[in-house]
Amino acid sequence: MVLTGHSLGRNKLEQLLKQGRQSKEDINSTYKIMRRVEAEELSLDAAELVITSTKQEIDEQWGLYDGFDVKLEKVLRARARRGVNCHGRYMPRMAVIPPGMDFSNVIAQEDTAEVDGELVALTNGDGTSPKALPPIWSEVMRFLTNPHKPMILALSRPDPKKNITTLAAHYADAIGPCYGIPNYCDVWMDKLRCLTVTFGRSFPVLATW
Repeated sequence: MVLTGHSLGRNKLEQLLKQGRQSKEDINSTYKIMRRVEAEELSLDAAELVITSTKQEIDEQWGLYDGFDVKLEKVLRARARRGVNCHGRYMPRMAVIPPGMDFSNVIAQEDTAEVDGELVALTNGDGTSPKALPPIWSEVMRFLTNPHKPMILALSRPDPKKNITTLAAHYADAIGPCYGIPNYCDVWMDKLRCLTVTFGRSFPVLATW
């Protein structure tokens, strides 16, 4: 069996306890964490290979489980390669496949009469969309100095773990020199702090439109 995890139970429990808003019993009642951890331990025992996105996931997340130990896994793998008896001990092999796409085989579609015809069918004569603007657009426009500039769209749930503020900071660092403002990041982040909003589980998240 090949296994890949998502939002692992032990790591989630650790993060929620650090936030200090719920006891372990409340967390287990809400998320069924211990049942989840048990299922993940059983999956580890059955898996031949575990696919992860990063080495951090191996060391700091799967490393929390009884069914996996980073150092012992390396020892067992080395013994197995040499044909040395592992005395019945077994751990799945971990492999990192970073997220993203390989664009080396992607070919851009050339403009043809057929492609142009498909585009015209989806737009007005001037290239604009025939659909009405969504109601939320007026809310978004409030935060845009020049809404006609190209947009960088980042999607995630409003959760501090998604590190939205770092994305905003790097973007501000990149465009600061264009405006001759060396500390543009600080200015931009101060502006964003004014847009802090609170969501259901009472954590503040920056609304970075």
